[in-house]
Amino acid sequence: AGDDFFGPKRWRVRTFAIAGTWLALVAYSVLLAPGKSPEERAADQALLERILSTPFDGSVNPLFCCIFNMLGIWPMIYAATLLPGSDRQSPAPAVPFVAGSFFLGAFALSPYLALREHRAVAGESGQLDWATSNILENRLTAVALLAFAAYLALFALGNGVIGGFSPNEAFAGFLPVFGSSLTAHVSSIDFMVLWMLFGPVLLEDGRRRGVFLGNFDSWSSGDKAQFAISAFVPVFGGLAWLLSRPPLPSQRS
Repeated sequence: AGDDFFGPKRWRVRTFAIAGTWLALVAYSVLLAPGKSPEERAADQALLERILSTPFDGSVNPLFCCIFNMLGIWPMIYAATLLPGSDRQSPAPAVPFVAGSFFLGAFALSPYLALREHRAVAGESGQLDWATSNILENRLTAVALLAFAAYLALFALGNGVIGGFSPNEAFAGFLPVFGSSLTAHVSSIDFMVLWMLFGPVLLEDGRRRGVFLGNFDSWSSGDKAQFAISAFVPVFGGLAWLLSRPPLPSQRS
């Protein structure tokens, strides 16, 4: 059965590495993450209520506010890079996992990344649904996401003041929250895991569009720079890719 499941489109190393990452994330969050005492849980609940109701009024650390809200941007980036290769995915459909990532981040998305088939042949995007074709492939969506991400970054860098520059104060205020709040702690790690898992998804999306083909050494300097920025700069790199990537062959007029 294993030989039937694994093959050119599903690799053991990738599947087991992502599955292991997911299991480690779940185990750490349940067993080792801070913020589980009754007092910490009460404070955590209050923090969650504030960040959902009044995130920008100064009652929540601006750096955590940035991270938490960017967890809503990451799923859009993943949706835009995964759904073009999701037609007839086996053994699990993409949409439930991608939709779940808007609420649970890598906790919901990682199983799909582990199980999905690799779709990296130029033109191998399959049938696109309306939302993918008209929203996720639309650069205006990326522009709107970039504007929101820029606002969040400026808010964090200014420690709650747009136009200010107090990253040290923002980070100093973030550390106690990270160390005592389950929501802040797990959300921050979730952000890092989504960042870590994006590179292979980016590579596959690029190859479906006719770029990043062949070995890394054969890429042009422009492709190398584009991949490095898109993969290694969190959120903004992914958004830069959505703004600059070529259209799918099926979308070209």
